[in-house]
Amino acid sequence: MSETQEQLAVVHHKTGHALVGAVAGSGKTRTLIARIIHNLKMGVDPKRMLVLMFNRSAMEDFERRLRDKTRESILPPPRVRTFHAFGKDVCEALAKAGLIPMARLVSREYELRKIMREVLEQANARLPDTDRFDTSNNEVLTDALAVIDDLKNGLIISDDKLWRQQPARWRDVFSIWEERRTDGSDRFRSFTDFMYDPVQYLLEDEKVRQFVTNHYEEVLVDEFQDVNELQVAFLRHIAGTRARVIAVGDEDQCIYGFRAARPEYMTYRFSEVFPDTIRYSLSVTFRYGHEVAILANNSIRHNKHRTGKLCVSAAGNRTRLNVLMTPPSQVQNEVIRTLRAWQESGRRLDECAILLREFSHGSLTETALMKADIPYRLVGAAPFLERREILAMRASLVIAMGAWDSVPTDELKREMLEAVLTVPPLYMKRSDMDRLIRMAMASPNPHEPLLQAVQIMRGTVKGYAGRHFEVFCKHIEFCMSASPSMPAAAFLRTVIDRLDLATVFMRNEVNHHAAAEKLGLLHAFTSMAAKDGLSLADFLALIDMLASKLGRGNEEDSVLMTSIHRTKGLEFPHVIIPELSDACFPSDHGNLEDERRLFYVAVTRAIELLTLLPPQDPLLPAWLKERHAGSPPGDIRASRFLFEASPILARDAALAIVQGEDVITPAIIGADIEGWQARTLSRYIDKLSLLESLHHPVGEEQEVITDPLG
Repeated sequence: MSETQEQLAVVHHKTGHALVGAVAGSGKTRTLIARIIHNLKMGVDPKRMLVLMFNRSAMEDFERRLRDKTRESILPPPRVRTFHAFGKDVCEALAKAGLIPMARLVSREYELRKIMREVLEQANARLPDTDRFDTSNNEVLTDALAVIDDLKNGLIISDDKLWRQQPARWRDVFSIWEERRTDGSDRFRSFTDFMYDPVQYLLEDEKVRQFVTNHYEEVLVDEFQDVNELQVAFLRHIAGTRARVIAVGDEDQCIYGFRAARPEYMTYRFSEVFPDTIRYSLSVTFRYGHEVAILANNSIRHNKHRTGKLCVSAAGNRTRLNVLMTPPSQVQNEVIRTLRAWQESGRRLDECAILLREFSHGSLTETALMKADIPYRLVGAAPFLERREILAMRASLVIAMGAWDSVPTDELKREMLEAVLTVPPLYMKRSDMDRLIRMAMASPNPHEPLLQAVQIMRGTVKGYAGRHFEVFCKHIEFCMSASPSMPAAAFLRTVIDRLDLATVFMRNEVNHHAAAEKLGLLHAFTSMAAKDGLSLADFLALIDMLASKLGRGNEEDSVLMTSIHRTKGLEFPHVIIPELSDACFPSDHGNLEDERRLFYVAVTRAIELLTLLPPQDPLLPAWLKERHAGSPPGDIRASRFLFEASPILARDAALAIVQGEDVITPAIIGADIEGWQARTLSRYIDKLSLLESLHHPVGEEQEVITDPLG
């Protein structure tokens, strides 16, 4: 297949920097490779070209496709690296030249956590009781490592105002971590430091700047919407005054805000860092049909922090759209019916992906898959029943039933005991906790010696930590006194309240999002028990039965279940998005524009079928029937994104296009369309007819606008 006019404009770009806005499925990898081949044929030295990718899997795929093309043309390929891998190369070269200190790479998670545990214990000695870190909990250590990376990725340390805004305990942890990392004979670097260290030296040392900059004639960057401030600073120094920078991305797919990515890098920051930039568009998608393209356009137009591009579908694509409203209690059953129908049509389960806003939203769906004996693969999180918070609840059920002999393995028993000691945390050293667990495991009822040991320790621990010991003892005593006939949902709610887990999560987690995710898991677990009104005994039997089915995702034909964040860049024949309620998606702890970008990414993963599962909402059918597409009315139950996206308008307009109508009019789709909706469809038809792109300097036509379709 030959390149489109839009792609060819990028391939033949000549002067200055270029920023390419590429919609989902528009062939940006193909375009970048065509650009490289063109440069090589024009005599550009491959050693003077650098391709930077966002992650390793993208790099390997790009390298493979580039190798195939360069072999066809008998041309040597340029260097393709991830940002981190190239940073490692730069660090090693600088160290070899004696310009920065040598340091070993620490990449294994367990070793980083070990160092972080020492750092947090040192910080704890300076902190008040209420701010102390639970250093026995690996999740706390992992979260702390993420905070260090976030501070570096945002170059927060270089901005006095932003640095002063950080919580005092995190400033202290950062300082201790950096002292530990850079002082003494055991210097080390993480992957993030491979860019952070060079950037710090580049800002301060002219010799380092002369060594690093101006080696390349052209630097190509993929997924530019995912970069952060550290990567932009690194790129600026690598390019220097010599290299032409060609960046490709899509601000509408900027969903890694938690990694310090911002849509501004696509909308205006690129042109600030690299003046005299030319902007191009890749607006034609080859992945999905008109229904999804129009649906996605209708939704994302409500974002203000974006450019005015419009996505259109290439001729011949058809993606069916199903919107299935169900009672909230029936969403999981609808997922099962949808998957069964797909199978009955002769298709495979491994062609299907269930995309989640948060993993806690998928807990009931995961349970339904297990009950229905549908194998699934959960990617990005531990299975629902193996999450630490759920293990703590399962342990509480086992204690209440006196059923430790039913726990199938010593490993699971140990994990449950550890969960009880850390949800909420007792703030004991890891070595002390391991000793307690070993002692408890020797008993047929491990909670009894555990309770006795903690009761003894309680007398030696004062203040905030002492109160946690007291709460633990009362919790175990409550579980031991529970009746097997007690409603499981009431038992679990009481446990959650008595342990005050909402407050504990909010205090101990890195951010509100992480706290809400954990609390959501517990609410989902409680909902499982409440759904059928199960007693403690019956619910524990159900959990044991479901847990025995874990691991079936290893089967060859299984459904993928993962977060939307993990699917960017991927595509699937059938995409299912459950839990499309306004209480779940958009999330109440997320920025609305960030959430809308997530929705945009989710719906644009589908190739053949997109299934959306909102709860029943009396306002939605009339709204959709009238072909509205805008801000939702009043108190809604279904996700506001469905009101904005107007699936019926998208379906009818797509049908008119497929049937060959030259102009979309109200009569054709049976609705009174006015304002921006009419303009959107008119632009869509115009683009289909033209399928070519004009390019403009950034700031002339493609500036950030309030109504990008106006």
